[in-house]
Amino acid sequence: DGPSSVSVSQDGTAADVTYSDSDTVSVIDTTTNPPAVQGTPIAVGDLPVGVAVSPDSTRAYVTNALSDTVSVIDTTTNPPAVQGTPIGVGDYPVGVAVSPDSTRAYVTNYLSDTVSVIDTTTNPPAVQGTPIAVGDGANGVAVSPDGTRAYVTNYLSNTVSVLALQPSPPTGVSASAGDAQANVSWSVPSFTGGQPITSYTATASPGGKTCTTSGAPTCTIEGLTNGTAYTVTVTATNSIGTSAASTPSNPVTPAAPTPQPDPSVTKKQTLKTKLPKRIKVSGLTVITPANTRTNAGQLVRTLVRGGPVKPTAAGQVRYFTVVRGPKGKTSVRTNGYPNLRLKVTQKAPATTGYTAFTRTATYTKGTRG
Repeated sequence: DGPSSVSVSQDGTAADVTYSDSDTVSVIDTTTNPPAVQGTPIAVGDLPVGVAVSPDSTRAYVTNALSDTVSVIDTTTNPPAVQGTPIGVGDYPVGVAVSPDSTRAYVTNYLSDTVSVIDTTTNPPAVQGTPIAVGDGANGVAVSPDGTRAYVTNYLSNTVSVLALQPSPPTGVSASAGDAQANVSWSVPSFTGGQPITSYTATASPGGKTCTTSGAPTCTIEGLTNGTAYTVTVTATNSIGTSAASTPSNPVTPAAPTPQPDPSVTKKQTLKTKLPKRIKVSGLTVITPANTRTNAGQLVRTLVRGGPVKPTAAGQVRYFTVVRGPKGKTSVRTNGYPNLRLKVTQKAPATTGYTAFTRTATYTKGTRG
């Protein structure tokens, strides 16, 4: 008797109706034609008024005005049933709304002019903190789609109270890769919920590794797998709740650092392969054979510079050409100029345990000096 309020599940398959006179809730199956009551009415508290089905369609929250409680109905069972004992709230609760992420329920207490916040993530759900003071005769309540504000109608004072809730998501999330880690930074939320941000949590995907900070907007996620690409999202938390996740960061791939030479080691690199004693006046001469390596295993790079011993007239033809092959092979093709002078330099970079290698030789008129 006395139907009072109704709430429809997110998927539209069920409607929950409170009956104030019979202290019950009926569940209507909307998939039948016509829709019909499912099972027997569910007994709740004294004078049920408001009802709200969570966006994830797993629970319905019912305000019991005369018993100053909220009943939680588990809508995943068949038939749906009351879960645990009713939750004590303020004086004469009437309105109820659930946050978009289904983690909070907001209850208006008509005679105590307050809003109670129920943490629905605990088992059983429980009131979080102290009631929030609003206007005279707190009645209806609705939560914004982004979950950052709640709007409360105050029946006796003809006003609407706007409550700051959990913050909006952080913005500008950026990540850089390290060795099995990602360094993350972000900008603070544009809306903090009207309260200080108490912590931030950065989460890597895939894998779900996290880092948390209560200070500067930066932290380092450790324990990642080198060679795997990750993106990172960040949430902000205040005393009311946690924001939705931010837009993902740029992708990053952790990697082990490249080994650097030890500056304290003075072992020299050497090269067994000798330079040719002569370079042909005309023809092709191999300077460095392919795959020439030092005793440290470093591939040798060869540079060739040169020209005539004395200046020549303008328009003189090119005196030599450097011919490069695979794996560092370097040759010189000369064009018959007898007074050619060439400077040959062979190099290999420093590596762990070895200093850099350099060897230079000068060829004058084809003969190594």
